[in-house]
Amino acid sequence: MILYKEIIECKLIGDIQSSPVTSPADELRKFKDLLDDGIITQEEFSDKKKQLLEL
Repeated sequence: MILYKEIIECKLIGDIQSSPVTSPADELRKFKDLLDDGIITQEEFSDKKKQLLEL
């Protein structure tokens, strides 16, 4: 059981270390692209923008 837990922890740490760190501006650009492509609504974009900018 301990070995299994260690494997899971190593996997999680590896995923965290390998994932790129993005700034709020980068995230906002991604959501703007989704808005422009019609994938999300203006309301969803505005909500995410407020969340990212901590308004």
